[in-house]
Amino acid sequence: MLFLHGYLFHNKQHLFGRKFMHGVFYRFFKICKLIHVYGL
Repeated sequence: MLFLHGYLFHNKQHLFGRKFMHGVFYRFFKICKLIHVYGL
């Protein structure tokens, strides 16, 4: 039971981590694109 709970918790954290990383990468990409477009 404890193992299952730990597994589910880890899975949830992993999913959140992936979402967070994707958001960070998306913003970073947008900023790079803006810099490229405006040639700053």
